[in-house]
Amino acid sequence: MGDQENIRIVREGFEDFKKGDLATLLSKFAPDIVWVNPGPSELPLAGKKQGHAQVAEHFKKLHELVELTQFEPKEFTGHGDMVAVFGHSEGKVRATGKSFSDDWAMSFRMKDGKVIHHMQYNDTAALVKAFAGSKSQTA
Repeated sequence: MGDQENIRIVREGFEDFKKGDLATLLSKFAPDIVWVNPGPSELPLAGKKQGHAQVAEHFKKLHELVELTQFEPKEFTGHGDMVAVFGHSEGKVRATGKSFSDDWAMSFRMKDGKVIHHMQYNDTAALVKAFAGSKSQTA
């Protein structure tokens, strides 16, 4: 697949996420996808997930824990099997009511038109502050 085709697939995935269409989003991922959100143990969404079931659980947990008021991918770029996306999010942690604002980057590795690896880079310190005091923080 070419750069533009890979970017199109990732861009459509963001639209699926915004619409809450998890089934269509998961169809863009390889069955053994690796999904990584680096961060300290204070962040309940940090860690490595593998496969559709674990990634689906990640999205379910994200929705349960966080109310996103803004989630905007701003720039997509691709080269070979890699797509990078740069964006901005705002929201609040449901359990604490604390707000956060976060610029982020995500990388997607593609193979045969499917995402096989995802890595997210964001301001984990801001998210730790927003989750501070939440019972889900240690979940």
